[in-house]
This record gives sequence, structure tokens and C-alpha cells, in this order.
Amino acid sequence: MASKDKSVRENQLAYWQAKLSERKRQLQADNVSTEEIKKDPVVRRIKANIREVNGRIASIIVLEKKKEALEAHKKQKEAETKQPKEKKQKDDKKEESEESKTQQKKKAKLEKKKAQKGSVEG
Repeated sequence: MASKDKSVRENQLAYWQAKLSERKRQLQADNVSTEEIKKDPVVRRIKANIREVNGRIASIIVLEKKKEALEAHKKQKEAETKQPKEKKQKDDKKEESEESKTQQKKKAKLEKKKAQKGSVEG
């Protein structure tokens, strides 16, 4: 959105500052004292708008800093993941000699069946 863009807010700030200086110039031309200028409702409203825009610009700056920090963190994470990982070397001999548990269970069942058949037949 354009209202969340920093340049738009800076343009708004310049607009309100110009309005404020124009209003002060107008009041000074009418020979109004500086105390009355400060109390003028139009001047006060314009100053409130300036404070509001300044606050929004400050929040935009904070969000930009957070975004930059997040991007830096993401780049760092990417760099870490791209580094080659050391693979664990498995013992090939160990894998060959050991059977998986499912294979062991199948062998045990077959042996049981053979033992039962042998006892039933004999």
C-alpha cells in the first residue's frame, strides 16, 4: 500500500510543514502574538498531523530494520546449509553381518514352523 511507503509519508510531512509555515505567516501578517499563534486551533491541528506522520515514519523505519535483520539471518542460514555436511561412515561389515529385525522375526517364525512340523510328523 502506498500509505505504508516511507516516501509517501515523507511527502505528507513536507505538505503539513508547508501548511504550518503558511498558517504562521498568515497569522503574523495579521499581527497575532506568538502566544496566540501557539493556541490557534488550526496551528495545533496541523502540528498534531505532523506528529502523527512522524510517528508513522518512525514505525516504518523500525519495520525496515526488522526486515533487513531477517533477510541477513536468512542469508546466513542459507550459507550454513550450503556448506557440505560430513556424512557418517557406516561400518559395511557390521551391516552385512547383522540382519534387520523384520528379517530376524521372519527367520524365527520359519524355524518355529519347521520345528512344529517336525514334531507333528514324527
